[in-house]
Amino acid sequence: MRDSLRGLALPALLAAAAAAAVLVTVSGCSADPESEAGAGASYVDTGRQLPLPETGPELIAEGLDAAWARALTLHAGVPWELTQQTWDGRTPGCPDLYLGAPEDEDRLEGEAPGGQHWRDACTPAEGPHFRGHLWWDAALTATGRPEEPAGQQLSARRSLVGTGAVSTGGESDALSFALDGTAEDQWTLITVGTGEEADRSFTWSSSLAGSVSGSLVDSSEAAGRFRTDTYRYVAGPGAPSLELRTETYLYEPVLAGAFDSFGAELSWVGEGAAGPDDCALEPRGWIGVRDPEAYWYDLRFLPLDGELEPAACDGCGELYVRGIEEVSLGTVCPDWSWAGLEPPEVAASRWTWRTLDEEVSE
Repeated sequence: MRDSLRGLALPALLAAAAAAAVLVTVSGCSADPESEAGAGASYVDTGRQLPLPETGPELIAEGLDAAWARALTLHAGVPWELTQQTWDGRTPGCPDLYLGAPEDEDRLEGEAPGGQHWRDACTPAEGPHFRGHLWWDAALTATGRPEEPAGQQLSARRSLVGTGAVSTGGESDALSFALDGTAEDQWTLITVGTGEEADRSFTWSSSLAGSVSGSLVDSSEAAGRFRTDTYRYVAGPGAPSLELRTETYLYEPVLAGAFDSFGAELSWVGEGAAGPDDCALEPRGWIGVRDPEAYWYDLRFLPLDGELEPAACDGCGELYVRGIEEVSLGTVCPDWSWAGLEPPEVAASRWTWRTLDEEVSE
């Protein structure tokens, strides 16, 4: 009986399925065109606007000034110098030191890079603890002499890559320094002549991508832990120019006590380098700060691309909130200094295996 019922039910089920398919096809033909057009939209514009945050232009201007000053501190020299400081009190054998680069470090480009690195997970009874690995390399070349017509050129570069952490050890074992990222810079110094009459010029490019934290960072020029992707190129002093791109998160609202992140894309030429299509009073591009509620306040200057309108070269920028210009907040005219944009000392690139041995022997 059960088998005969099953045989009767199967044709009925197939017929019902066919009818359903026809119904779906008919329904699809009679669908509302407007519904089809909106089906691919990623959002629905309800026309409602979020209210403006209660943040005055004075506080925003203060935050933008703080972001500019903080951006100038973000370069490869920060983790480089802090890494050197972690060797204070280092005990023999912690960490283990190696020549060359780690084999499994995929962030290193090129074939068989030189330099040296430490790799360990050591916790001595006395002295700092090391965990992870860090690789570094540096080079310095010199050509010519200042007394010669062409002058002397010094070129230096340094790189630091890895994921490593150093703590104080002991009962507290507090974090002193940690880096997870890459840092690289190179600079050239040209000197023609000697003494006070010498003519000096430089170029300096630096990139820093990753997170830097620990108590040593708090007392450094970076003034606290951060996560960033920053690039700068600066030349001077006779024909100063600057390119700056950054996306930086500071973990806490430390900019003017109200903003925890900032970003910028700026191109600037100063007096002596500005041409007819440049403005020495303000940069091209934008700089912005973000509050903990995820509101972005962007100060936009002259466009990065396009012709310069003379009337727009006034040293001021238009303020935007959430990408919308807010006329009620007015314009902001920052008074920024280029101080701090000079390249490192040439001796800063000297950090080799021999200097490590000298420091340990001392």
